[in-house]
Amino acid sequence: MTGIDFADERFIDPDCLDAHRKRQLPVDPFSGEHPGLVVATCGQAAWVDREIAELLYWMWRTGVRTANSCQDFLDDPADQRIFLAFEHPDDLCLFLSLVAPEDGEPGGLWDRACGRNLTSDENGLWDYEGGPVIRGRKVTLQMSAIIPQSDGPELVRRLRQSASGQGLLGVSGPS
Repeated sequence: MTGIDFADERFIDPDCLDAHRKRQLPVDPFSGEHPGLVVATCGQAAWVDREIAELLYWMWRTGVRTANSCQDFLDDPADQRIFLAFEHPDDLCLFLSLVAPEDGEPGGLWDRACGRNLTSDENGLWDYEGGPVIRGRKVTLQMSAIIPQSDGPELVRRLRQSASGQGLLGVSGPS
């Protein structure tokens, strides 16, 4: 287990800073394998892997709820992928509608997200998993996306653009 950088407050909204500094944010104990930091916005707060903190911040700012995530799903330097687990299948649908609308670009983000127009030697294909999650007596369906790390910066750019275009930003957010 590696540590949390409490001093890095880039992805904590101003209305959460006081609670963060007093260590009063409602977050579970950190159990990650990668260096982490706190992300807090739009009613969600969690310790997250450093490399995907900005992505999760903007996902949450656009209303996409996540259950857990990892910056390096396979722990394989030759095949680095981001793992995103969504709170509800609707969150995966919202995420895809925000970041991967059909763009007509052969091999582009939409093609990689839906597995179209890719040659067999391309490693940019997104993968999806789904299955039941049992919480007490409640059973829900959790969906996950496994995405090449190389798509991360473009996903952040598209989510930021979506958030600002929808007027969802009460504050400017991190730059």
